[in-house]
Amino acid sequence: MKISKILIVSKFTFLEIYKSKIMINIFLSGAVLAILCYIVSEFSFGNPSKVALDVGLGLLSLTTKAIAIFFGANLLKKEIESRTIYLILSNPISRPEFFVGKTLGLFMILLLNTVILGVFTTIFYYYWDGVWSDLIFWSGVHIFLESILILVIVLFFSLITNLNLAIIFSISTYISGYAIRGVQEIGLVKSSPILSKSLSYISYIIPNFSLFNLKNEVLYQQALPPTYIMKSLVYSLVYSSFVVCGAIIILNQKDLD
Repeated sequence: MKISKILIVSKFTFLEIYKSKIMINIFLSGAVLAILCYIVSEFSFGNPSKVALDVGLGLLSLTTKAIAIFFGANLLKKEIESRTIYLILSNPISRPEFFVGKTLGLFMILLLNTVILGVFTTIFYYYWDGVWSDLIFWSGVHIFLESILILVIVLFFSLITNLNLAIIFSISTYISGYAIRGVQEIGLVKSSPILSKSLSYISYIIPNFSLFNLKNEVLYQQALPPTYIMKSLVYSLVYSSFVVCGAIIILNQKDLD
């Protein structure tokens, strides 16, 4: 794959999404965040800065997931259904280059959303006399990594099923990624070797989204093990790479005629 071709596709994808009024929605989210922080802090007692941080990180997480799921589900479907993909692939660009370029373009939108709302959250946190912690930065990074993982999963499902099912399957995968780790800790499950082992195998397939949730550590200033951040970074990179490779294989085999 040629990097130059990938960057061209990613640039046009970014600009296309950027012009779709996504920035208005991001800044509206920032305005909603300001209003929510003000209202909640007025009714909170003792620590409004922690409330502002909690609301800000929650809204940041929600918006990145929404962008990843709904824009991701349409990212390739729109090109295929409008038949513009035929024009693009008639140029000297391969399907993997096209796929990676489109994905990278939406990555940039997710990063932009994370940075803007992250800055808003930090400003409101400081406004209510919050004290800076590196965990705030790493929480934003993990939210971004989580959104990337959700995006590649959505893209994978969008290549094998229709739009609505791709969204449903992606949301179900996200919920399962949180739930299965909790289910494994239930006494009834632990007491059944067969059930426990089955869930253990399934947990290797379904991504561990709980790995990216640092909200409690941020709010209560809990220390993270030195290896935790590296583990989550590597996990996101490796899992996302496998999903992307699977999606590229499907796209290469897909009949676009």
